[in-house]
Amino acid sequence: MYARSMSAFGASGSCLDQEATRKLFLSLYPNRRNSIVKNFDAKNWISKSRFHKLDHEALLEAVSGSADCFRGLRWGEYTRFAVLDIDKDSQYHNVHELQVLKKHLHDVGLHELRLYRSSVSEGWHLYIPFSEEVPSKDLESLMKKFMKSRDYKIISGQLEIFPSNNGLRLPLQEGFAWLADDASVAVKREDLSAEHAIRKFMLDIEFASNDWGYTKLRITEALEEHRLKKQKEAEIERQLRLSTEGMDDLFQQGKVIQENYDRGRQFFIEGLKSNGQRHDAVICVEHYLWHGDDSLGLRPLPGRVHDYDRYEAILSWLQKKHNDCCNHVNRGDWKTVEAQIQRAVNWRSEEVPERTPYLINSDRALDRIIGLTKSTGRTWTPRDWQKANERRKKRARRKIEDAVEEIVAFGEKVSIRKVARVSGCHRDTVKKHSDLLSSGLGDLEPGGVGGSGLEVVPKSPVLADFPSSASSQIFDSPGEVVVLDLEDLVNDPGVVVSATSASVLVSFSSRKYVEDIAAPGLLEVASGPGPVSFPSGSKKRGLESFRALVSGDGQLAIDFGFPLRRRKRRSAGRGPPVQ
Repeated sequence: MYARSMSAFGASGSCLDQEATRKLFLSLYPNRRNSIVKNFDAKNWISKSRFHKLDHEALLEAVSGSADCFRGLRWGEYTRFAVLDIDKDSQYHNVHELQVLKKHLHDVGLHELRLYRSSVSEGWHLYIPFSEEVPSKDLESLMKKFMKSRDYKIISGQLEIFPSNNGLRLPLQEGFAWLADDASVAVKREDLSAEHAIRKFMLDIEFASNDWGYTKLRITEALEEHRLKKQKEAEIERQLRLSTEGMDDLFQQGKVIQENYDRGRQFFIEGLKSNGQRHDAVICVEHYLWHGDDSLGLRPLPGRVHDYDRYEAILSWLQKKHNDCCNHVNRGDWKTVEAQIQRAVNWRSEEVPERTPYLINSDRALDRIIGLTKSTGRTWTPRDWQKANERRKKRARRKIEDAVEEIVAFGEKVSIRKVARVSGCHRDTVKKHSDLLSSGLGDLEPGGVGGSGLEVVPKSPVLADFPSSASSQIFDSPGEVVVLDLEDLVNDPGVVVSATSASVLVSFSSRKYVEDIAAPGLLEVASGPGPVSFPSGSKKRGLESFRALVSGDGQLAIDFGFPLRRRKRRSAGRGPPVQ
């Protein structure tokens, strides 16, 4: 804000002429743009445009008292002084705080201070002049850090430090006064002429100068001492937080928690007094009964062996002294009340279950966890991933259950493809939760259990005698023929058998079911040295339907090497073909 000035006064204190003193005063305020102004009857200051420049005449009119408003200017790149602005209602606007403030400034080499009354508002401006130009940004930064380290509140209305980005009222305007060390008025501005007031102010700036280099060094040292002190205090506080001294006695087995015991005794004698007390009252009364009360003849009921005794005592007390202050009791919901009492008396854990960590083997999942942590600022863990997967699993199962109910309600057959279409879940997801379809694939057939209220008698497949020529055609790959008992097959909900006079058609619930049908104990291989194997590419051709032959002894032979191709009907418009 201020340019470098030449000394206007010699060692003898002789003064320059009137014109030279004015020029020296004006040189303190080189930044004339973006000034501030306030009318005499206004409450707030107004900033002028950054293109508006305050000239010498307007500045001198303001300090001489001939202007029609109050004026202020902003700081430039360099300054000859700092100013501490203390408002009248500030906690620092008293003689004691003023002396404390001056002592803090003296500690860092700021001995030359000048106190003024800024205006008729009775606020104070404490000027700190320097012997040479000082960078405004450095001065502002160090002074604010130093004052904050001394626990001063640097806010408007309490204490403001200049230089800053704000403008400051010019000195020597209406209401300005020189103050003594005890903050009493020494000289009023209106008692001096304009020239005399400017000369007196310039004497304060020139002959009450401080050494900024020394002050800067002292402030830097003071800030470092403050940092080390705070670091030591933080370490002591951390050690106190981590200390467990006295905690063993507090949580020792059978140790009385006096607050809970006293509250429990009061509840036991007087009962509930207001709604919402039951939960705390049960816990406190349980603690009270654990230790007993000789004055009332209550023997102690400690330990696990007396859990039921405390339960009965609490329940009996609550039945007599709930005083209509418990909504659950008023509604007759004793089940909820008894459950809470049971939890209160059985508060000790039998054993701590071993927690199995949730493993994430996918690099994609790990990258996702790292990305979420960086973007949200919250630390995400595999446990969060597990919870999310469990929620998705529950939503998927709920969708599948709703889809099965909807399909059965319309009297249609339940299939994986249809459930996937209705629920909106992928087929693989439906397969993972096939336990929800097991009843629907058999008993929930249209007209079956769930389709109607009538009792359903299982249908046995019709035994068909195939011509020898047909048998030869079907079983031309004996290594892929499987034989099952019809009785087991009919009761299997994953298989649907339909027969005509010419053929038997066996349909399975899914391709996965066909692979599982070769499990030991469910079927036997009619021929071939090894277990049943499916032809390469058979899944792509479709494994839901196969030709079969029924023998007279109640067995069904299925040829997995001869799948029946499905007829595909092209749907109208866009989309996959309907199968």
